[in-house]
Amino acid sequence: MQVVTEQSSSMSVPLEHGEFGPAFAQLRGILQSYLNKHPGVTIGGKSKRCAVSEPTLRRIKSGQVKTLPSITTVIEILSYISKESSLRGILRAFPGPIAIYLERKMPPSQPEVDIQFSARLSEALKDPVKYMIYKLAVMPIGVSSEKVADLFGRYGETQLRNLLQEDLIKIDERGRYVGKVSDFALSNEVFVEHFKTTADFIKPHKHATSATSHSPIFSNFSSSINKKAYSEILKVQRAANKRIMNILSDTSSAGTVPTFFLSAVDTLDNKCADEFSED
Repeated sequence: MQVVTEQSSSMSVPLEHGEFGPAFAQLRGILQSYLNKHPGVTIGGKSKRCAVSEPTLRRIKSGQVKTLPSITTVIEILSYISKESSLRGILRAFPGPIAIYLERKMPPSQPEVDIQFSARLSEALKDPVKYMIYKLAVMPIGVSSEKVADLFGRYGETQLRNLLQEDLIKIDERGRYVGKVSDFALSNEVFVEHFKTTADFIKPHKHATSATSHSPIFSNFSSSINKKAYSEILKVQRAANKRIMNILSDTSSAGTVPTFFLSAVDTLDNKCADEFSED
C-alpha cells in the first residue's frame, strides 16, 4: 500500500477555514499528490469510486471551497487513497493536522477496537429510526422483527427491510437480525442528531427512586469555569469513555440487556467554543 502525505508549501488556505485550515491544506496536498502519481485517474473517475461528488473534489483540488468538507467527505477521500477501511488505519496513514482534526471531530473510541468508518453506512443511518434499529442489530443479542415492530411500529418494519435490502444487516441462525459492521463511527454532526433520539429512551419513571446497583445514572452538571478546569473535565471524560468501551467490547460482557451510554461535554456559549478551537 502506498500512502501519500506530501503537502505543498505553496498552497494557501483562507483564514475563515479556522481550525480546519492546516488539515484542509494537507487534504488538498494528499489529493493533488495522488492524482500526480496516478495520471490515469481523473477527478471524475475518482468521484465514481469514492462516493464524493466531482464538483466537491474539484473545489478541494483547487482550494476554492465555500464551505468546509464534511467529516464523511474527508474520510471517504482518505479511505479511498489509503485503501484503509478503519478509522484507526486512516489516522495512522495520515499523521499530522488532518489526523488531529479528525480525532477532535470524531466521537472518542477505545483504541484497541478497530473502528470502521463507511460513508455508505453513515449516509444510510441518517434516519434516526433506522439508526436505532441498526444499533440494536449490532449488539451481540441482535434484534427480532417483533421487537422492532414493538419499538418503532410499521415505520420501523419498513426500515428493517431497507437495511436488509441494502445488505447492512443479515438474518443469523437464530432468526435474529444482526449488523454486518459492529464497531463503527459516525461524524459528530450525525452523532448529535442521534444523541437526541437515543436520549428519548431515558425512562426515569420506570425505575425505583431508591438507589440500587442497577439504577440508571442521569446527570446534568453546569457551571462557569476556566480553560484549565474545562480541559481537566475533558481528560476525565475521555478516560471514562475508554474504560466503558473496554467493558462494552469485552466478550465476557455479552448478554441480553441492550444498553446505551451517552457522553457529551461542551460549552453553553458559542464564543467560548470558538476560543477553544483556536488554541
